Amino acid sequence: MDKETPVRNEVKKNPSAEETSPVSSKPSDFLERTKNAPIHVGTEVYLEFQYGSKNVRTKSMLIGFSRDEFIIIRAPMINGTPVGITYLKDIIVRYMLEGKVFGFKTGLMDYFGPPYYLSLLRYPKNFEEVSLRVGPRIQMVIPVRRENGGDEEESILNLSASGALLHLAAPVVIDDRFPISFILPNGTAVKDLFCVVRRVNMTHRQLTAGVRFEEEHPDYPAVEAYVRQVLDAMAFLKEVDQ
Repeated sequence: MDKETPVRNEVKKNPSAEETSPVSSKPSDFLERTKNAPIHVGTEVYLEFQYGSKNVRTKSMLIGFSRDEFIIIRAPMINGTPVGITYLKDIIVRYMLEGKVFGFKTGLMDYFGPPYYLSLLRYPKNFEEVSLRVGPRIQMVIPVRRENGGDEEESILNLSASGALLHLAAPVVIDDRFPISFILPNGTAVKDLFCVVRRVNMTHRQLTAGVRFEEEHPDYPAVEAYVRQVLDAMAFLKEVDQ
């Protein structure tokens, strides 16, 4: 009959953070791993992934990250149900930051269920950047007011996240700087948003000027947010029509 192996009631000391994780818990190290990263906590992100036989697009929010290690987002929801590990092997993430659209490919590392519903994604090797300054513009006509604009009506002909094409009644030259006021189609009032003329064109007695907005103005984020919402809606409708 074999003797029973005795159980050792050995009390082990709680290991330090450095012993249990290759990642240092020092505040200075954490700041080093997050500074200058092209992504911010609290950013709204747009996810694209294969869900069954469908290519799905949905929104989420970035909760946290550690550079070169992981990104934490709210678990994406479809019809009110969180999407688990099965469908998130290959994900495309897009988001807007400081007038630019960033995107990257990643996959799910881990999933945390109730009550938090979080997805842990691989930190991407590369971020792709697309500046909205050369990106899509929204065609529209919005009346504007500006100093020395004359008595005739002037207007925005198209709008991007960082600038606009203006129809003007009074002449301007490149590098002219002036404020304009207008109301976005969603009802948001933009007052005295300074812009700088980047190009001028005269055709059939119609004067147009391409301008760039000064992003430091307090009303600029409202313009950026509106453009983002419209472009997202346009992309969604395009996907539905296909």
